[in-house]
Amino acid sequence: MSLVSIKDMSFSYGDIDALKDVSLSFNKGKLVGIIGANGSGKSTLIKCLCGLLEIDAGHMTFEGRNLSTIPKRELATQIGYVPQIQEKTSPSTVFDTVLMGRIPHLTWAPTEKDLEVVIGAMDTMEISELSLRDIHELSGGQRQRVFIARAMAQEPKVLCLDEPTSNLDIKHQLGLMRTIRDITREKRMLALMAVHDLNIASQYCDSLVILKEGGVFMEGEPNEALSKNNIKNAFGIDVAIHKHGDYMHIVPVEDKNVEFFEN
Repeated sequence: MSLVSIKDMSFSYGDIDALKDVSLSFNKGKLVGIIGANGSGKSTLIKCLCGLLEIDAGHMTFEGRNLSTIPKRELATQIGYVPQIQEKTSPSTVFDTVLMGRIPHLTWAPTEKDLEVVIGAMDTMEISELSLRDIHELSGGQRQRVFIARAMAQEPKVLCLDEPTSNLDIKHQLGLMRTIRDITREKRMLALMAVHDLNIASQYCDSLVILKEGGVFMEGEPNEALSKNNIKNAFGIDVAIHKHGDYMHIVPVEDKNVEFFEN
């Protein structure tokens, strides 16, 4: 039985079909990258998987249970979510922010176990030395680690991340990806990550799901999914792919006939 299963799932924003007849299944211990052009449905899929959006058709299951029937509080102990754009918060220390991840588990005051989990999450994300700092004083990369630690403090079986590296420099992108990959393997979690950078996706993800116009265009291991033809069809660009041992490097090839515009 798959940890998470999606069957014929669709979702729309009014008259706009964001996801159409999506069927996927995921198992624990994997880092899965969700890629695709802007507007392909990456963030919407992540939100549907977290139960933040109510789907229009089809069904999703978590450990064999219909996702829509699981109480929100219980679901928050199983699935952690880190959005692309973090909400504005009142002045708060890093420790208190991460402690918020324990709310689904609390009955009243935090227990000794709750505090141990928070400390462990901060250790994992390498932010322990920041515990008494106000999160508004931190860099973008540090804040991102804080919010991931908050999700980790939920002790979820599934971690959903919406473009967690989008505001980081290359050094911190790689460091964060290594940490997330190691977490999924050591804790036997499932991590589902919407990601833009194809090179980072190819290097760190165990498998990829390519979305196109709200549907599943391709899924498979990076070497299989990221072919020239698949990238051309999904993103509308030509690329050159260079192999370096187990690594691949994808380079866009300029097409002078392409017009760039803002939508």
